[in-house]
Amino acid sequence: MNFLSPYRKAMTQRGFTLLEVLVVLIIASLISVVLMQGLFLVLNLRDNLGDNLLNLDQTNLERSRSLQPLEGLLPDFNDGQNQFKGTASTISGLTNKPLLRREGLPTPFSLSIKYDERRGLSTLVYQEVQDPAVVLTSWEGEGSRFRYIGNPGQWSDSWPEESMVKPLGIIGELIPAQLPELILIDPNSNDMAPVAVAILSQRARLARELPF
Repeated sequence: MNFLSPYRKAMTQRGFTLLEVLVVLIIASLISVVLMQGLFLVLNLRDNLGDNLLNLDQTNLERSRSLQPLEGLLPDFNDGQNQFKGTASTISGLTNKPLLRREGLPTPFSLSIKYDERRGLSTLVYQEVQDPAVVLTSWEGEGSRFRYIGNPGQWSDSWPEESMVKPLGIIGELIPAQLPELILIDPNSNDMAPVAVAILSQRARLARELPF
């Protein structure tokens, strides 16, 4: 019997040294720190993405609400008092998609862009008939405006243009479409892109016919 056998058996069954345990603990701690930092990063990204999506949804909702009256624009009778008129800062006319009254009823409305110099904000203000005005949305910066495009295919800061009614001799006068082909809201802001509402049908742009 070899007298060294008990010593060899003891050597093969020994545990980890203190240095080895310390190295393992340090490595485990580093891995834990990296994992926690990664988890915090993922959570922050999720929160930021959620806030951005919420803000985007809010912006799209405000923009959709702002465009609704323009999407429902209606021409008035030739002698009507609510024929569509537009300047760089104000729009007025009839819509069948009002924001405050029942949808489907022709409703006089106005839409205007106002700039608050003290706050540095431009606001889009909506009003129906004699109801109190409602602020639909706001953005930073000034110089915002409405723009219009008609049959000649040229942009204008007002509607209708004086050149749109021309005498035609024995035929009479050319009665132009009351509504433009396209209405553009140009916010002149880095935070908001211009949006346009198209009214392409010539029939939809002509004056309403009398019911008799």
